[in-house]
Amino acid sequence: TITAICNGKSYDCKITVKAKTNSSTLRVIYKQYVKPGMSDYEKVAAAHKWLIQNVKYDKRLYTTGKIPYVSHTAKGAFKYGVAVCDGYSKAFMTIMEHYNIPCMMVTGGQHAWNLVKIKNKWYHVDCTYDDPIVNWSFNNTHVYKTYFLKTDAYMAKDHTWLKKYFPKAKSTSVDKKYRTK
Repeated sequence: TITAICNGKSYDCKITVKAKTNSSTLRVIYKQYVKPGMSDYEKVAAAHKWLIQNVKYDKRLYTTGKIPYVSHTAKGAFKYGVAVCDGYSKAFMTIMEHYNIPCMMVTGGQHAWNLVKIKNKWYHVDCTYDDPIVNWSFNNTHVYKTYFLKTDAYMAKDHTWLKKYFPKAKSTSVDKKYRTK
């Protein structure tokens, strides 16, 4: 409770501070970024945008070489706003699960990113690579889409993974109006 006194009158204001959780963060994302009637494409774009604007790459990987476990989790991204690639990927999967959009994590070459399904077609999304370190500031707010809804062929230029274990992503166009039933 905060009490303020003005002109001899006392005013009380009760404030409740709640801890950030995955579900409370999902509610905030949904409230601020998702509008009624949005397509799956728009929801995927909103999740991608939120992660890039609200999560910073954990630079301790470069400064100390030691990353706390939480940076490898969705909780690191949602609660602390810090993650490495698998933390970004797990947070993205959590958001997609909330939207009922099929999504999976892809790993390979000591990196992680996602495959997302829109209208029966799979696409790659790499939020980590789209949230680059700019001049070592780790404060990027620009939303790049270099690795947003890409094919296997595109990703294979600088990503490696065991393709036989994942669905093929070969479509170069996405249905921007499709909505999950």
